[in-house]
Amino acid sequence: MSAPIRQRLRNRQGVFAVDHHGRRGPQTGGETLCGGGATLTPELLRASHIKPWAGSSDRERLDPFNGLLLAVHLDALFDRALMTFGDSGDAMVSDALSECDRAVFGLASALPKLLLSAAHLDYMRHHRERFAASRQTAPHL
Repeated sequence: MSAPIRQRLRNRQGVFAVDHHGRRGPQTGGETLCGGGATLTPELLRASHIKPWAGSSDRERLDPFNGLLLAVHLDALFDRALMTFGDSGDAMVSDALSECDRAVFGLASALPKLLLSAAHLDYMRHHRERFAASRQTAPHL
C-alpha cells in the first residue's frame, strides 16, 4: 500500500471513530446504544473494529459495519477474542475467564446484547472464528 493511500486510510479512521462515538453509527440507527455497558460517557467508549485493521482490506478498514461501539472493558475482551457476539447480538464469553474475572467485568450474571444489522454479520462470523480458535489455545482458569 502506498504512503498516500495509507495516510488517507489513517485519516478516515478518525471518521470511523467519530461515527461510532457520536452514537450515530449503523449499529444504533441513530439511537443511543451503550455497547454492552451502562455508560454514556464518551471517554469510556471505544470504536472497535470487528475484523482487525491488520487483516482487513482498505474497504473493510473503513466500513462502519466493521465496527462496534463498546465500553472500554468490553472492548478489551472483544479485541483479545475473549468475548464475541452471536448473530442475534447475544454475548459469548470465553471459558478462559475465571469467575472472578467475570464478576469484575460485570459478566457473572446478565450478559450484554448488541443491536447488530445484517451488514455486521460477516464481520462477526470472522470474529467468532478468532474466538473459537482462542478458546482452543487458552488455558482454562
